[in-house]
Amino acid sequence: MPDRLHFLDLPELVRNQIYNELLVPPIYESNGKFKQDRPFIDILYTNKQIYAESSDILYSQNLFTIISANLFDDFGDVDRAKIPIILDVKDPDKIKRCARFAMELEFLTHTSVDAKAEGTPMIVISARALPHFASGIVQKYRFHSHGSGMLLVKTNNSFRYTDERLSELLLGRFLQAPQLPKFWCIQFEGPVSENHRYEVMQKCISTERLVCAGYYSILYSMSGYTVGRSDYTFAQQLEFARRHIRMQDIFWESHVYQARRGLGHRCGSAKPAYLFHWIFHLYSELVELYEGEAKRRPQFAWLAHLGARRAAEEGILYLNRPDRLLDAEVLAQPMAIDREKGSDLVNAAKILLSLQAAEACVELGDSVAAGDYLEDAQKLKTKSKKEKREEIAKRINEKMKARDWSVRTTLMTKAILWIQTRAGVRVCIFCDYPDLDYRMDDYVEELANAFKRPYTGELN
Repeated sequence: MPDRLHFLDLPELVRNQIYNELLVPPIYESNGKFKQDRPFIDILYTNKQIYAESSDILYSQNLFTIISANLFDDFGDVDRAKIPIILDVKDPDKIKRCARFAMELEFLTHTSVDAKAEGTPMIVISARALPHFASGIVQKYRFHSHGSGMLLVKTNNSFRYTDERLSELLLGRFLQAPQLPKFWCIQFEGPVSENHRYEVMQKCISTERLVCAGYYSILYSMSGYTVGRSDYTFAQQLEFARRHIRMQDIFWESHVYQARRGLGHRCGSAKPAYLFHWIFHLYSELVELYEGEAKRRPQFAWLAHLGARRAAEEGILYLNRPDRLLDAEVLAQPMAIDREKGSDLVNAAKILLSLQAAEACVELGDSVAAGDYLEDAQKLKTKSKKEKREEIAKRINEKMKARDWSVRTTLMTKAILWIQTRAGVRVCIFCDYPDLDYRMDDYVEELANAFKRPYTGELN
């Protein structure tokens, strides 16, 4: 028998019991406050074997949840006495780098210009504290019974649980709260069981029409609020536009799910063509921000035009996703507007984004991509937004005439199109082109015709 008994000589079951005592603290009440002590993590740094064994228990048994918000004081008025908080976050970047947190609950608001596009980690709680947390935010004015704000649920299954079991340990506990907060909309990212997703959406989203009408009235009133304003920096304006794009995506995802799953939500604001057009409007606004910056700071015009092209292409990629296109199933729903009108709105949005991408390509000297974008726009027909389309087309014409197309560019990248062009066909605009006549119905066709001459050599 050995003279000494080392810790690692103990049976694995006993070691795990010790790890649980040190690393999985219970929730208790003291002087009317719910508390949960921080785990005694010093044992993790004993040696590699103990770290491997103990860290697995630390993360898999506590299932830490990050609580984030896009407004710094968003949880300033929450009754913290009701919430057992393990950690007040001092270094958000360090928290985000850890890949072993089980869930993040990101709370988003658009009622303040100071709100960010992304949430910043505020506090960390364990899964056992989720019922307390849910009850603790019910009285918060942004999450009252009529629904307000948005919730993004991100789950991460880096443990040995099935997705069903992980959902039960996280969302199941959240749903155990005696009172649940209400939101405008909720989006899920990561593994989650369909049953738990459905139950959270059913119990935590307000089904009142006025909730969505209120959201859209705020979005409409604040859209373009910062564009061109001298009292906001370019970075602030970009953050504002990005925030609205992100929140509109959450709104779309949530409301389409509600409609398709029969959760009793009948909202006029969720008509697919309008949702499509709203996202286009936000991306178009982002393009205009970059183009405005190119005028204000000519020394950085190249970077600004590149940002404008990327913003337009990002919008095309997003709206060209199969789940975002207006398929017959969605258009046939009772919430859908007239099919012809919806198709007209969608095509107008597509054409305008293609024209904005083409204009940025002209500024960058990418003749091939500019031609592809104009040809793509030509294939789409619409009666909407004629003045806006004509305005952009005239600007493109003026820039085409003013540019020296003999100057070689290194920014020849492939266009991102709504309608894929046939393989092997290239078009170029550095050659001569006719003066363009802007008739209301065929101005895009005339622009595209100027780009149709085949190009077989190298730009020089």
